[in-house]
Amino acid sequence: MFSLRTLLQLLLGSAPVMDVPSPPEPHRAMSKACVGNNHTIIIGGGVISLSTAYYLALAQRELEPKTCIYVVDSSPKLFAAASGHATAAVSDGRKEYGFSGVNASEVVFKEDAESQLGSQWGHVKLPKWFKGSDQYMAKPEPYNVAAARRVENDAQATPAVPSVIMQQGSQYYTVPAHNIVIAAGPWSQRVLATLYPEATVKLFMDTTHSAGNHLVIKTPGYKPIDDEQNCEQLFLDKVLDHPLDISTLLGGTMYIGSYGAEPEELPENAIDVHAQPKAVEAIKRLCLRALEFPKGEELEIVQAGRCYRPEVKQGHPIIAEVPISLLNASASSRTGHIHPRLFFNTGHGPYGITQGPGSGKVMSELIMGVQPSVNISGLGYDGNEKEPAKHY
Repeated sequence: MFSLRTLLQLLLGSAPVMDVPSPPEPHRAMSKACVGNNHTIIIGGGVISLSTAYYLALAQRELEPKTCIYVVDSSPKLFAAASGHATAAVSDGRKEYGFSGVNASEVVFKEDAESQLGSQWGHVKLPKWFKGSDQYMAKPEPYNVAAARRVENDAQATPAVPSVIMQQGSQYYTVPAHNIVIAAGPWSQRVLATLYPEATVKLFMDTTHSAGNHLVIKTPGYKPIDDEQNCEQLFLDKVLDHPLDISTLLGGTMYIGSYGAEPEELPENAIDVHAQPKAVEAIKRLCLRALEFPKGEELEIVQAGRCYRPEVKQGHPIIAEVPISLLNASASSRTGHIHPRLFFNTGHGPYGITQGPGSGKVMSELIMGVQPSVNISGLGYDGNEKEPAKHY
């Protein structure tokens, strides 16, 4: 696999690292209905990128000719960044998709709850794995979320942009790009700057302070029959000396998140983001304070990780088409093709899985040139501001 910079140089045709032959016969995996017609390149391998690809494919089912859709990522697998390291709060779909509903609750000390007259404290039974349940009270969160098994997919992304250099075995050939969607999460500005170094528009993303460490551990006292019940999610900010939430997952694991991280600059590739040892030890100590382990069981870590949330100055997702005038026409002179349309679909902070389907749908509508199904006039960008990213 290539680094982000090398990959994008290849996509632009500006890296003299190989002799690219003329396009051979169409790739056997490519639909004959779209060969030689409109091509859309989506840069990013997370839920926003794949939601965009899905809804674009869905929107053109009845169209001929169809748009060829390519998903590009510099990591060796999809979901290498935040999309693959989240709690996965998605709608309940136990029968169709193996997802489970969730009981989400905020926890406080009893004396604090009792001072809040008229509240809903105490209406929720705390799970058996939560230590010292008699000292605390809980109330349901005011939103209905559903947790599930975390999304994991080792599918390989297909390198593909103006013009796209495609690889099939040892053979390379080019594909023209008509639409480019930057959906690369916190790497989005780096992608933009590499593709269009003279662009006057910028994405003001926080690439230093937006990360968080997490653990996935074995659920104390888990039994397979537990999967027949809803998963549990507890927010413990008010009872521990540090923000923390715990979410059980199907199959006997639980996700420990919201801890935060020491500031560290975003690396070039998502696979180079690793958990910070000091944070891991701190999370383990908090787990021992909060969790009740049956006799003979100990804290067992399944996975430790860290990911960067795609946070932008505006504090809301950026879903928009970028005028060619802001990209500087000289940036297109190397391709020999008509300048492609460029779109942003990024900046979703910690809500990528929640907002991914809707964002993908309206982005597909923008690409198709139809009126978006919802008003997205407030989800633009301001290329003249130079403030730091706004945290969620």
